[in-house]
Amino acid sequence: MERLKTLYRMRRQGLAMMLLSAETPADFRRRFTMLTRIVQADRQKTHSYLEAIDALQQADDQLNQIMTSLLAQWAQLGYLTTSTEEDLGI
Repeated sequence: MERLKTLYRMRRQGLAMMLLSAETPADFRRRFTMLTRIVQADRQKTHSYLEAIDALQQADDQLNQIMTSLLAQWAQLGYLTTSTEEDLGI
């Protein structure tokens, strides 16, 4: 919940204003620490998200290779007909 409050304040005031509006050094340190943690957490989430996208892309590439191989084998065996190709979207 605190993170949402901070993000809301950041959008309304801006990051620099949020830090510079601290009234005491302790308040500044608290705000800076909180923002640093948010940035680190967001950076980790972004990294995990990009890794997941990469893994999905690799899986999609592998699936496409398998499908291409299977279709070639079906064609060699004579299993592919015009209706089969239409059903598969070939």
